[in-house]
Amino acid sequence: MTEDGQSSVPEPTVRNRTVEAGIIAAWNLIWRADGKIMPKTWTALSLWSDMWTSGMNLTAAGLKFGEMMGASAHVFGSRCGSIAEVARNPLEGDYAELGRMVPEKVDAFSRAGRSALADLYAIHTGAIANWMQLGTIMAAGRLPTSAEAARMTGRSSRLGSRAAASAGKALAPVHRRATANAKRLRRKKRA
Repeated sequence: MTEDGQSSVPEPTVRNRTVEAGIIAAWNLIWRADGKIMPKTWTALSLWSDMWTSGMNLTAAGLKFGEMMGASAHVFGSRCGSIAEVARNPLEGDYAELGRMVPEKVDAFSRAGRSALADLYAIHTGAIANWMQLGTIMAAGRLPTSAEAARMTGRSSRLGSRAAASAGKALAPVHRRATANAKRLRRKKRA
């Protein structure tokens, strides 16, 4: 307060209000209403990081796919031999091994399908959220605010990352089963 009773704090100007609104908008990108930090805030660096992670996830899925195909070739060869032995001598066949083939495939592919469907649902939900937000903005006849644009861009980036990671997650149960079978059949052959 000054001696004449006036406030010493300057009146907010248009420029100060704009800066203040920008700071509040940036703060709202970082903090949720309940005071907790958002799990992931979009920045240019996080977009680059999401793209890098997506590439690494796809590379890892490709490597696992190659490993699975090699293991599958070994399992296929071993089981074809078991089927041929059963055809030649039905009383001496390895029916325990032959009985594993269908149930383990049903289990592995069911798990893979469940994983793929969960990711598809999450991706679809995120895409619909983006479309709804964009539709609201278009219906208002305005451009998106920086906060809205950042939210949609961040969501899109996470959707891309999730789509890239879903390949490896869906492949995991089939890969795990195929490589485990190959190891087991190699040990069995040596014994």
